[in-house]
Amino acid sequence: MNTYRKLSETAIYNIDNLDYDATYQNLRTPNKNIGSLEKSEKGHITCRFKRPNIFVEISPKGKMNIYYDRYDDVNKITRILWEQKLVVCDRFSIERDVPRTLKGVQEGLKASLDDLIEPELLQRLNYHNYILPTAPPKTFQALAEGIRNYLTELTERLEYNRAVEEMENTTEWVMTFGTTVIGWSNYPKACDRLIEELTSALKESSYGFRLYEEDRDGEGLSLRYAFVWNPADDTFDFPAYPECWQQLELAPFKSIYPDSDFEDTYGDDDLDYFIRIEL
Repeated sequence: MNTYRKLSETAIYNIDNLDYDATYQNLRTPNKNIGSLEKSEKGHITCRFKRPNIFVEISPKGKMNIYYDRYDDVNKITRILWEQKLVVCDRFSIERDVPRTLKGVQEGLKASLDDLIEPELLQRLNYHNYILPTAPPKTFQALAEGIRNYLTELTERLEYNRAVEEMENTTEWVMTFGTTVIGWSNYPKACDRLIEELTSALKESSYGFRLYEEDRDGEGLSLRYAFVWNPADDTFDFPAYPECWQQLELAPFKSIYPDSDFEDTYGDDDLDYFIRIEL
């Protein structure tokens, strides 16, 4: 029986020293917030939560997918999983966020977590060719994951060297940032101020960041910027920005917006002009 509803977004986490059996037993303990719990043939634990409306999948290999509609729900469910010790481990940390629409999760994990393991050829990838080694850890990780994910996509249809060449000559990119808006009496004004601060910081770079999308859900805020970068010619030098922001994603513009024209974003020569569209 189909017990799952399509959820629009996916966050992927790494779990350090996962105790798989203890985690499964903890999730099996009667809990009014757990709507369903299953274990697939490959051993993936699949669990539906009611509040917040979240679908969690855990691999024995220490990967966790969280499917969600609202970004702030991810923060809520990770607190629940950690504080209630439902996931038994040393820690878990976000690997990447994948803003996309799922094809479906009716029969467990459609896109197997095993598929997230990078191809053997990608072991040859030297991220320092594209990212300054002095970049802050969260910046380096976000950029490295974006490059790796893009190369994984390209190597599905191209020989490795050609895939690297195409990645290095991709110049149209998007980067997504997210934050939780708490401690403010006026949510709209808080969002406006946070957007202004981040946009102002990004303008200090030479990559021409333009605000392309924003999403306000009443508690969180996520922003997606379009920018120009040629990995073959330029090691990415990221400007300093407010620590409240988390980098969620780096991806080619065409992967996220296959039906949009990147040039429309840069149709105005004034770099102080930003285009916004609703999600």
